[in-house]
Amino acid sequence: MSGTLVAHCDSGKVPYEQLKDYPVPEATGRWKPIAHLELVDTLKNQINSNYRIVREEYAVSNNGFKLFGVLDLESELVPGVGKSIGFRTATTSS
Repeated sequence: MSGTLVAHCDSGKVPYEQLKDYPVPEATGRWKPIAHLELVDTLKNQINSNYRIVREEYAVSNNGFKLFGVLDLESELVPGVGKSIGFRTATTSS
């Protein structure tokens, strides 16, 4: 099983290591943006308890605010069983 990440015209694919390079806007009131790398690391830490990540792919919008990703997983408990998780997030309120 394999998910497919399509980067549209206003975004481009980036390696995991580059996620640390995107700035996080300052929090205002109840809105507190989370860094792209922090979100991905949190997802990966939770996933690793029952699954092994076999492939990961990320894209970031040209302005750096939107993150798109897909993680392909394989079950640690049942070999040969896989899943793909896709996600989208943004560090801007607009």
